[in-house]
Amino acid sequence: MKKAILWLDKNAEEVLLGAAMVAMFAILLLQTVLRYCFNAALKWPEELSRYVFIWYVFVGMSYCERYHTHLIVDFLTAFFPKIKGVYSIIGDISVLIFSGAMAAAGVSKLQSLIVSNQLSPAMEIPMVYCYLALEVGFVLCVIRAVQSLVMRALGKYGRMALDGGEEEMK
Repeated sequence: MKKAILWLDKNAEEVLLGAAMVAMFAILLLQTVLRYCFNAALKWPEELSRYVFIWYVFVGMSYCERYHTHLIVDFLTAFFPKIKGVYSIIGDISVLIFSGAMAAAGVSKLQSLIVSNQLSPAMEIPMVYCYLALEVGFVLCVIRAVQSLVMRALGKYGRMALDGGEEEMK
């Protein structure tokens, strides 16, 4: 069980992001070939690739939190390198608060979509599947921010993994 959790911790986002990228490529390639080679376009590929891209962005947000690769303003740390640790903790807390608030707000949106049973225009799938990406992404971000804060508290800096990290932070 521990090996499975460690594998998920280390690879979950990478696998999801890779699958999403392959899916988007295949869907758009199919549409391009059908449109330009056979003069027969489908109406659903653009919509599906858009929804896969939305999932890609929000899972990617968690990936960036895991590896601390979000865009940051490092003006202060450039002049005062000793505050880098405090600055990183403030950043993790900010991500935790923002992601937690967005995840909490997303619950009511998902509930309203479930009640309304809104469907997508071309594929007529429930829109709750598209909006679920926001909830999953922000919940994963909360998990990664808590993980980062715990690792910092334990003194184990680095790329966040349950086994203690692999590399020292830059």
